[in-house]
Amino acid sequence: MNEPEGARPRLTRAEAKARTRQRLLDSAARIFAQKGFGGAALEEIAESAGYSTGAMYANFGSKEQLFMEVVAAHGVSVVLSSHLVSDLERVCDYLIVLMDSHVRVAGEVSDLLASHHRLSGPHRDSRTLPANQEVIEESHTDKQSTLLVRTDEPILDPVWSVTPITLEDLVLAYMSQARGDQPVGRTALGLVP
Repeated sequence: MNEPEGARPRLTRAEAKARTRQRLLDSAARIFAQKGFGGAALEEIAESAGYSTGAMYANFGSKEQLFMEVVAAHGVSVVLSSHLVSDLERVCDYLIVLMDSHVRVAGEVSDLLASHHRLSGPHRDSRTLPANQEVIEESHTDKQSTLLVRTDEPILDPVWSVTPITLEDLVLAYMSQARGDQPVGRTALGLVP
């Protein structure tokens, strides 16, 4: 069957799916920019793009996945100002730290804070720590070492003074690591190199 002159060619199924996906990403980018991650609703994003919520879930498994794909597709930088991070600790229940479109750490805030510890003690090479203690950040003087480590196991070595960290400590450590200030010979669990 010939199409009438001036009519747009019919899209293939793959082309239609790609167009739908792109329109949803563009809509999400606009709404995330206007309302932030917490204020953006998937229903609103889908409606703004001219689609149903079902189309949203057919293309993206979750709001987090959509957000990460917007960040990657649009080259968006996600910035948390360090003076606001302490405010987020009281209201935020899930944290995603993105740098250069890569997830550096993600998880429930309570789980992340429970699995990260600040160790202070005599000067020590961090590579001598047990394998289950992943070093996120470290600093040393001639006599003392201070480490931020991630582990789900208790710290049993009595030379270390172990203290909890804040959400701000956690975010800044991962951001510092992503800039290349990463400890030699150690990488954090779940990070993209």
